[in-house]
Amino acid sequence: MDVERILITVRTYPNISSHYAETVCTAGINTDGHWRRLYPIPLRYLDKDRQFGTFDIIEVGLGQASMDVLKRAGPNCFPSV
Repeated sequence: MDVERILITVRTYPNISSHYAETVCTAGINTDGHWRRLYPIPLRYLDKDRQFGTFDIIEVGLGQASMDVLKRAGPNCFPSV
């Protein structure tokens, strides 16, 4: 799993998911200028010191989703947020 620094630029309204509970789709730009989608992020359920806002810079582990052409954070990345 690659670790990247990402400037958060987009956050959606929380969405109820039958698989992941409540999630937020988030996106940002890494240090090389590439877009990264971070989904699913259980933002409200992260510890307060690990929650982030728009325009925060975070480090996160990324992997390739099986049916997605974008590199993204998956459900196992939360410890690295």
